[in-house]
Amino acid sequence: MKKNIPGIILSKIFGILIFFVILYFLNRLQIDNEMFVLWSGFLNNNAALFVVMSLVFMIAEIFFALNFPFNFPGPIFAAFASLMLVKFIFKIFVVIDSALKLNISSIFSSMMFMIYPLVFVLVIAGGYVTIFSKIKCKSKSKSKKTDKHKGCCDDKSWDEVGEDCKKGLSSLFRKIADSIDKEKEQ
Repeated sequence: MKKNIPGIILSKIFGILIFFVILYFLNRLQIDNEMFVLWSGFLNNNAALFVVMSLVFMIAEIFFALNFPFNFPGPIFAAFASLMLVKFIFKIFVVIDSALKLNISSIFSSMMFMIYPLVFVLVIAGGYVTIFSKIKCKSKSKSKKTDKHKGCCDDKSWDEVGEDCKKGLSSLFRKIADSIDKEKEQ
């Protein structure tokens, strides 16, 4: 089901307004609790990141609502918004570390150089796969009016998606292992 663009804009703006209403009431509360002060400070300090992230997600969703070829920039905006989301989640781990005196964020900080590019590439790839699969489904349904190709647009179950991912990863790792074996033989 395609979303309409005004509906997308209204829902995202409404979400941002709800965030600011909650933030306003949190700032008005005079609670002398270290955890409350920590989390309300976190939300105040990251309000700009939250708003920019929401706006970039909104732009991505607007592009995805358009027809091909106008939906092409959608995955790029979604990828940048996803990077902001990962940064926001990482900041949550930092706050949890400072509140509970854990060492979670140091584990993730050592892997951030891998997480950012991985998230970026996966979101872009997933976005373009979605775009091209919709094009393929539309072209098959236009070329054949029979029920023979009706199943191309049917939703897959998570079990089928999991099996496809397992097969793809297995093939990838097998190719990597084969290339390593070839290098060792030389």
